Amino acid sequence: MICAIHQPNFFPWLGYFNKISRADFFVFLDEVPYPKSGSSMRGWSKRVKIIAGGQPCWISVPLIYEHGIQRINDVKINTDQPWQDKLIKTLTANYKKNKTLPGSV
Repeated sequence: MICAIHQPNFFPWLGYFNKISRADFFVFLDEVPYPKSGSSMRGWSKRVKIIAGGQPCWISVPLIYEHGIQRINDVKINTDQPWQDKLIKTLTANYKKNKTLPGSV
């Protein structure tokens, strides 16, 4: 039996889904403290690097942080910021012509 454990990510990469599909049992590790500021895991939890205009750029989801220890599953998305439309426009502009997945034939 294969058990895989992973913390949730914003905009996970294809390997994340591959990991889930290969596991007999998959655990979303979200009842643990959200990584503190400066942690590289915190960056990957809320942002991802994509190619835009031929250059790498970061896209992210705005979060609401509370003081003290906050569990991952308690972190809220900041809905006061209009980030969804910008994200969709960025992805559409840079990936609408891409008809295949990376590594596919």
